[in-house]
Amino acid sequence: MLRIVKTVCPRDCYDICFLKVHVDSEGKVLKVIGDPENPITNNFLCPRTIRDNEYVYKNRVLYPHIRIGNKPSNSFKRISWEEALNIIADKLMEVIKKHGSKAVLHLEYAGNMGLLTWYFPLRL
Repeated sequence: MLRIVKTVCPRDCYDICFLKVHVDSEGKVLKVIGDPENPITNNFLCPRTIRDNEYVYKNRVLYPHIRIGNKPSNSFKRISWEEALNIIADKLMEVIKKHGSKAVLHLEYAGNMGLLTWYFPLRL
């Protein structure tokens, strides 16, 4: 059964395109079209977004992994999201405790200068 999910483009351009995503019964994206209800883009999508269904499943990491052994080891094991977030938080706190908060680089990139990207880093 085909269903249409209304969402927005994740690229964070100024216009934040509204999307209608065609999804099959297993949750797979089949097609992405513009939503004619968006008064700014009025059904238009850029060439990148209109082809999202072709790229969304290629080389996609679905779960966090941790390296087994030291670099350049190319061996990883799957871990839970909770474990991954705990590892990141622990490492961040370890660096701050050992070297101070200025040792943590807060990289802020505004991409296409859209509203989402501009305000998203402020949560830190």
